[in-house]
Amino acid sequence: HTLASPGVAYVTYLHVPLPEKPAALQELLRENQSAQISVALPPGQYQLALHDTKTGDRLAAIKIEQNRQGDYPLEIPRFSNDIVVTFTVLQFAASVSSSP
Repeated sequence: HTLASPGVAYVTYLHVPLPEKPAALQELLRENQSAQISVALPPGQYQLALHDTKTGDRLAAIKIEQNRQGDYPLEIPRFSNDIVVTFTVLQFAASVSSSP
């Protein structure tokens, strides 16, 4: 699921699936998980940040540049259990200056 304020910020919650409601949750927690997502972003510069769902701490931040309209495939850095991914618009392509 993704929440968006188009042109400003986007937030996605990545959940590691668990079978039903486990009695011993600790036994099912997963370390070193990976994920691939595809995000439809307009051309521009963005900051992707990963946040711990329990503490709210920012675990990583990556600047990305989308050069064309359409989906942007992302390999999410390794994480444990669930994670929140945020995309913040740094600059839209229309306002990005290009040098000759």
